[in-house]
Amino acid sequence: MAASPSTITPLGRSTKSSWIRMAPRLVCVVIACMVGSSSSTFTVTNGIMQEGTPDQLGTYILTNDRTGDFAEVIWESGGRLEQLNLNGHDVLITHQDNATMVRENPHWRSCPLVPFANRIRDGEYSWPLGQPDATSYSLPLNEVSDDRSDALHGFLCNKTLELRAKSVDNEDDGAMVAIGYEFEPDSEIGYPFHIE
Repeated sequence: MAASPSTITPLGRSTKSSWIRMAPRLVCVVIACMVGSSSSTFTVTNGIMQEGTPDQLGTYILTNDRTGDFAEVIWESGGRLEQLNLNGHDVLITHQDNATMVRENPHWRSCPLVPFANRIRDGEYSWPLGQPDATSYSLPLNEVSDDRSDALHGFLCNKTLELRAKSVDNEDDGAMVAIGYEFEPDSEIGYPFHIE
């Protein structure tokens, strides 16, 4: 199965307040970008959520130093966007620097859903879809209750992603971090495909 790259619109200059765009590319590379006005300066720094505890998680923080706007992406937990602060206001409900809650993942908060989103009933599917000679696969069930027995939201959420690219370009008014994960064939139960 070949993964289709998502279309990512080039980021241009914005005359409004800084904004951030997070999008999947080649299914499992998360790209976080911050752009601003021509007078903005940016930094990308390493952060640690719940530092000094067994559950600590590494993050990247993209900051517009002029406005104070920032985004924090947890690279050690699937590339989820943990914080987005624009004009001094938190835009997302966060885990309040609680890495244990991030790892337990009770609500899939800001997780890129890779390699599949939503539910696969009973964790069963066939590939290629609609073909008489399709192969049947069984995924691990991670949503089991009295009324559900599903594989939910893929495998990426608690994986550690690798840095693919990081840049700050104050002439073009932006900062970018690209992190990714490679799924080897059969590295996940019921998912024999390669995705990078």
